[in-house]
Amino acid sequence: GSGKRQRAGGPDAKKALEKSDDKPLVDDIEETDPKKASRIYVERASKLPEGEDKADLLQSSAVMHLRAKNYDAARRIIEGILHERRASDWRAYKEALWLDVRAKCLLSRTRGPTFDDACRLAAKRFMVKFPDGARAGIAQQVLSEI
Repeated sequence: GSGKRQRAGGPDAKKALEKSDDKPLVDDIEETDPKKASRIYVERASKLPEGEDKADLLQSSAVMHLRAKNYDAARRIIEGILHERRASDWRAYKEALWLDVRAKCLLSRTRGPTFDDACRLAAKRFMVKFPDGARAGIAQQVLSEI
């Protein structure tokens, strides 16, 4: 950084959540329109049994929903990954925990000027699992916002 101290919380946390450049775990489709892309991923996932490959496709769909600012749809898809019992050591699970923070917190900001309980809970849950790194820093900003 430039050495300049960032204000705790405030609009910075929201900006950081919006700017987070998350990548789909499955990156093999040509479609650039995020709404269409998310449909393609879900269609492919629906043909697969529960498992890691399906979770990767669902994660990819959730990323596309977030790009389209369709936070509620992203949240619903992420829930499916996080409820999968065997998933906790999958890449898609780690990604889903983070996308859950983004979806819930950005959704809460479409409804009002502050982060809501669902958002804070998601941020806490992420930090318990992954206390280090840039994403944890953003989750911490969310939690320190009044």
